[in-house]
Amino acid sequence: KAVVVGRKTMDNLPRLPGRTLFTLSHNTLYQPTYGDVVHSPEEAIEIVEYLGLGELVVAGGAEIYKAFAPHLTQIHITEIPDRSPSHLKFNWG
Repeated sequence: KAVVVGRKTMDNLPRLPGRTLFTLSHNTLYQPTYGDVVHSPEEAIEIVEYLGLGELVVAGGAEIYKAFAPHLTQIHITEIPDRSPSHLKFNWG
C-alpha cells in the first residue's frame, strides 16, 4: 500500500515499514525526511497507479483529507479513545 500525508503530519511521523510514503506539499523545494513528495492529489494517484501499488491511504492531516475528498472511494474511520477534547474537526459535507 501507498500512504499520503501532509507536511505537518510527515514532520511527526515515524517510518512506516512496508509502505510507500508520499508527502503532499505545494512547496516545490520541500524534501521529506524519507519517502517522496507530490504536489497534488492527482499526481499521487497517477504515480500509485503507474507503479501498481494498489490502494492509496490518505492519512492526514485535515487539509490533505479535504484535498483528496473528491477522489475518495472508501472511508475507514478509526476511533481512538481520548480523554482530552479534540481541537480538529473535519467537515465531510
